[in-house]
Amino acid sequence: MDTSDRPTHTPIYGFNAEKASIKKSASMIERLMARLNKKGPLHSTEPDKGFCWISSHRKVGNGYPQIMGPRADGTNALQCTHRVMWEHINGPIPKGLVVMHTCDNRACCNPAHLELGTQADNVHDMMTKGRSRYAKPLSFAELALIQKLRSAGDTIARIAKQSGRSLNTVRNAIRQTPASYQSDLFGPPPLTA
Repeated sequence: MDTSDRPTHTPIYGFNAEKASIKKSASMIERLMARLNKKGPLHSTEPDKGFCWISSHRKVGNGYPQIMGPRADGTNALQCTHRVMWEHINGPIPKGLVVMHTCDNRACCNPAHLELGTQADNVHDMMTKGRSRYAKPLSFAELALIQKLRSAGDTIARIAKQSGRSLNTVRNAIRQTPASYQSDLFGPPPLTA
């Protein structure tokens, strides 16, 4: 029997390698790893998780980088790089779950920054971190607290973690003055002396 016609698979590496049943082709994983910048920005809310691994693959309209490669059904298709990395390390993504970025960086492929959740979990995370146009706006009190913490020397990452907001929301709040910020839904601005 000629074995040259059989497809070859790359072994799965990582802490859950024995659970992985989908084996991505060597060329796809190698191509993904070759185009990762492992010195991207520091994790937005948990700096101890390290740097984002930024994929330089082509981004689609929704901002997620994609790579061409084999799917579980054997067909070739464009796939989101963070999902490819998750499957390479952890195995298939269970039906009904999505791979979420804890760092809020769509181009990140660092396995320490990825976790599974439902789409409802993902939307809730987006809303609570202020990454949605429908998210609860900052109150004047929150804005003043963020600015006070920053002027006292706290890092943006620490403020974001304490406030439950994204890095970008905190950065924008630091640049704003209460007069130039959106109208407050929770009462008038605090009096300044």
